[in-house]
Amino acid sequence: MAPFILLIVSFLIFRLIGFLGLSYFDDWETSLRMAVALMFIFTATAHWGKRRMKQQEVAL
Repeated sequence: MAPFILLIVSFLIFRLIGFLGLSYFDDWETSLRMAVALMFIFTATAHWGKRRMKQQEVAL
């Protein structure tokens, strides 16, 4: 659920930045692409973060 919330909130923030004058984010497609990229980075940190490495070390 957290990645979905991040996707929606980051999309709205990128659109707001576009409305405020940054021409790169004027288009909704660019804002959505950046939001999806941010969501992927967020979910990747859950797989390759420090916390996961510690749990694997304890299992050994």
